[in-house]
Amino acid sequence: VSAGIPAEIVLSRYRKTLRAGVLAATVLVAVLCVIAVAAWVAMKVLAPIRSLADAAQAVSQGKLDARADEGGPLEIAETAVQFTRMLAALTTTKKDLENRAAQLAASHKDLEGFSYSVSHDLRAPLRAIDGFSLILLEDYADKLDDEGKRLLNVVRDNTMKMRQLIDDILAFSRAGRAAISVSEIDMDKLT
Repeated sequence: VSAGIPAEIVLSRYRKTLRAGVLAATVLVAVLCVIAVAAWVAMKVLAPIRSLADAAQAVSQGKLDARADEGGPLEIAETAVQFTRMLAALTTTKKDLENRAAQLAASHKDLEGFSYSVSHDLRAPLRAIDGFSLILLEDYADKLDDEGKRLLNVVRDNTMKMRQLIDDILAFSRAGRAAISVSEIDMDKLT
């Protein structure tokens, strides 16, 4: 008499365990593959994009020496290269603007000095014209007819206008040194 357990019954329990193990291993391998793909994407795609974003933020804060990593997928690498070229152009333009601003400041200073000098040089002859006109009006009034007096007064009025123009030129030449003040202006009252 022999008693035995059929092989099907004994092996069925192991087959179930084996299937569960294979399924678990397959899921584990799939999860590891997803993690590996995510890490690859992060390294090859997201890292260059992050580098580009960091460089753009640095530039927005005025740091024109910032550079982006020029690696990664073709489109991202090309964008980083163009970004670097743009920064080089901006740096060159900034230097040109700084040079031109310095030249403009020097020209403005020269113009201010010229205006100051000319306005002072013009004041002496104006004082002489006004003074001699006044002497003629005061000392020779009895020898001048009404038309002569009128003409001398016209000369004196025009010397006063010229003096005011000279003062305005001086004030304008000093305007570059004055601090800028901001105020509201009622445009309707300017007419």
